[in-house]
Amino acid sequence: MTPHSVLIDADAARPPFSEPDADGFAPHTHLHGGPNDDLLELAGPVIDRLGADLVGTDVSVLLSDDRAWILARHVADEDRRRELDALGMAPGSDWAVEVAGTNALGLATADHAPALVVGDEHGLHPLTAWTTAAAPIADPRTGQLLGIVGLVCPVGSASSLLLPLARRAAREVEHRLLEGSSTRHRVLEEHFLRARRRGRTALVVVGEQTIIMNTAASRLVVRTDQSELWTLAADAIRAGTRTTGPFTSSDGRPLVGDVEAVCDGADVVGAVLRLRVSGAVTALVSASSRPTASPRPTFGWDSLTDSERSLAELVATGVTNKEAAARLFLSRHTIDSHLRHIFRKLDINSRVELARVVTTHLAGDFRDERVA
Repeated sequence: MTPHSVLIDADAARPPFSEPDADGFAPHTHLHGGPNDDLLELAGPVIDRLGADLVGTDVSVLLSDDRAWILARHVADEDRRRELDALGMAPGSDWAVEVAGTNALGLATADHAPALVVGDEHGLHPLTAWTTAAAPIADPRTGQLLGIVGLVCPVGSASSLLLPLARRAAREVEHRLLEGSSTRHRVLEEHFLRARRRGRTALVVVGEQTIIMNTAASRLVVRTDQSELWTLAADAIRAGTRTTGPFTSSDGRPLVGDVEAVCDGADVVGAVLRLRVSGAVTALVSASSRPTASPRPTFGWDSLTDSERSLAELVATGVTNKEAAARLFLSRHTIDSHLRHIFRKLDINSRVELARVVTTHLAGDFRDERVA
């Protein structure tokens, strides 16, 4: 058995399955901030094509997220669909090793490496007649685990090609990710070179996963500021202003950035920021409702950033992640990330709970205004 083998009820019929709630999402998707639309969009055609290539065989194709929750699958026929449903290999099921014992999806998630599990190596007794193979999908720029491509078939139909097929499909998804990110990065690089020729100010070009800066800017900000700078730039672009909100330089000085949107066709993919010291230190104070600056709490409504509050209020009205991304000039991946942070900070698990929290706080603000 592998180092990740765990004690579970081996006679259990299937791992936990989460029925969609009133919003149409399985509960686990709330913990992630919503379904991984980017992964489904990029991996879906690969999964469907691989499934079509395997028609006539006993092999089915699965796609899971980075926690081994199954997002999608491709099956050959209704008989195989019913068999996999009985096993719990359906969208909404959790196949992490802590829940389902030893299986290829769970192992690939835990180890970030391809895995093959045959017959009675599985932790669940119903799977002893099956073979599972899986390969991880990693972000080609950051190495972050994004999901898993899995294959499943009866033991008697297993082939030595199962694992190579899964690995090839995962690499194809990664290539599609790289193509998209490379195009955006080239656009940002071109804007950086043009902007650098126009002056010697502290210059930063920032995108969802990219930051490029000149020497002057490197004295004020560091690469780990990328996420904050992109959020500030996106907020300014969305609001139609030419200057970001205030933030603090690496040496403690208050800064703002003059903003110029970078577009690829109709999509905003980044921003040119020309950094300068803020005219008044009090700008940092006025950005909050407190008389003096104080550390932001870790949890609760007050722990949310301005961007997170704006997104929370928007999602509470019922918009989808895709609609929120379009309105806020952010990618769906960034929206998912922000929602994960919001759910963690508020200690909630659903959009229904988020709507209640937002309503409660908006009602409180309204009462405060009336008292004032």
